[in-house]
Amino acid sequence: MVIGVNTTGLENESDWGYSLLTSEVLTLLTDQHPEHQFYFFREKPPKHGTAFGTKATTVVLDTSGAPLFFQKYWFGIKLRRALKKVKADVFLSPVETSSFAVNVPQCLLLPYIENLQKPNKGKKGLRWLYKKKSSKHIKKGAVIVAGSQFSKVKIAEQYKVAEEKIRVVHQSVLPPFNVLSATQKSAVKETYTEGKEYFLYTGALSSSPDVLTLFKAFSIFKKRQQSSWKLVLSGEEVGGKNSLGNLLKTYKYRGDVVVTGPLSFSEKAQVTASAYALLAPVFTLPQIQFVLGAFRCGVPCLVASHPFYKELCGSAALYLERLETAAVAENLMLVYKDEALHLALVRAGKERTAMFSLQQTADGIWGALLQAVAH
Repeated sequence: MVIGVNTTGLENESDWGYSLLTSEVLTLLTDQHPEHQFYFFREKPPKHGTAFGTKATTVVLDTSGAPLFFQKYWFGIKLRRALKKVKADVFLSPVETSSFAVNVPQCLLLPYIENLQKPNKGKKGLRWLYKKKSSKHIKKGAVIVAGSQFSKVKIAEQYKVAEEKIRVVHQSVLPPFNVLSATQKSAVKETYTEGKEYFLYTGALSSSPDVLTLFKAFSIFKKRQQSSWKLVLSGEEVGGKNSLGNLLKTYKYRGDVVVTGPLSFSEKAQVTASAYALLAPVFTLPQIQFVLGAFRCGVPCLVASHPFYKELCGSAALYLERLETAAVAENLMLVYKDEALHLALVRAGKERTAMFSLQQTADGIWGALLQAVAH
């Protein structure tokens, strides 16, 4: 079997690990199925040597002098010709985009339907165009790989797709997330929090409603517990009038808030592994990998009461039923004071990670490819 793979969306390192995760899975597939030919199509040569292992063939489809509408040119002309040349049996695209010009069966990875529901703001015409294109991409795919049962149902309902065409493949935990020794944790805490314990929040950093609520809840926690604990914020800062810096200027406990600044994915994994608890008060795509990573590292998670999180976490997380100051503060104090609960969440989280291995993700995608070929 000849398998063509679109890797244009995996050119740059992802802030939340999807590119790294997909690359790990694709490398595993090429290693485990050497009897098949894999062709990885990309816009530019890989920056760091051979990508996706030595058993795959990387094909650079040069776009020098391409029209402004890169996607249409790359997918409609360059890719179509390349797939025809290698006589591909199936085409895999991990970045939500199919090719309308290709007759080869296509397998489209769509981990989270929220990716297709992004344009909540902006001009109405642009929102309409995005939704229309998303629908065309999904209908073109022979098989759609959804990241959860929740996403599968939503895709089927919103885009009128038969559920038989949609396979659920859960995300796996990335290698950088591992349990740290007491000495390693102490070193991380000395670096970021003067050796103090801390709650960790990862996500967009601004004066958004969820961050404001978290700050107010942390204020209640500090006032009632008289604790030296810190709140560590790791993520991309948003500038302008809604910047986090403006919020911190007037925040009473700003001395106990640590903003890490830009971190590599490995550094983020270490900060996660050293936290007392991870806070995910709102469902966002970047948080998913950190919740799974926290489970592996033995760090309890306080997460939003969202269908995706409930499917992902089961009974291994503490759910924030409401994004309200009092409710969040109550749960911060609960996980702080109740050692039995803390240990139970650690134990359940580690058990949960057994469901999210790279192998199960690779097996799921391989099954989707076979289904697409048989389509």
